Amino acid sequence: MLIINLFKVSKNLNKKTNYGIAAFSIVLILGGLIIELIVAGLFVGFYNSNTNQGDVFGTQALWYAQSGIDDAILRIVQNKDFTTAGCLNFVLDGRTIYIDVTNIGGTNKKQIRSKVTIGTYTRRVESIVSVNPISGKIDFLNNLETSASLSCG
Repeated sequence: MLIINLFKVSKNLNKKTNYGIAAFSIVLILGGLIIELIVAGLFVGFYNSNTNQGDVFGTQALWYAQSGIDDAILRIVQNKDFTTAGCLNFVLDGRTIYIDVTNIGGTNKKQIRSKVTIGTYTRRVESIVSVNPISGKIDFLNNLETSASLSCG
């Protein structure tokens, strides 16, 4: 009788142990899923932050390139015959801006090209202006972002 009772006790112990093993497996599986979700969330956050940084660099480069156009316009206002032999560069907030001013279609029309690189983002802006030789009035004929190459910088 004692042997039968011991057998029943050991059988009951095995059932409790099996429940513990099943619970441990479920905890491991759920823990793995939670860790996987956390890693995926971190990856998405990192990817979005890099994308936003790229957008900021691209926007800044465009702004600086437009500043180059503005600087060239001021130089033309001061000297109606202003052109650059090659490229002119200047530094604004630690960014180097390259500008090129050439005469096109006579002396009254000028092509202004500006280029800035920030990180891996390069922006080029081109503007064509008409200068009145008597009054010095400047009319914008065209102002756009372009992919045309600039020989300097």
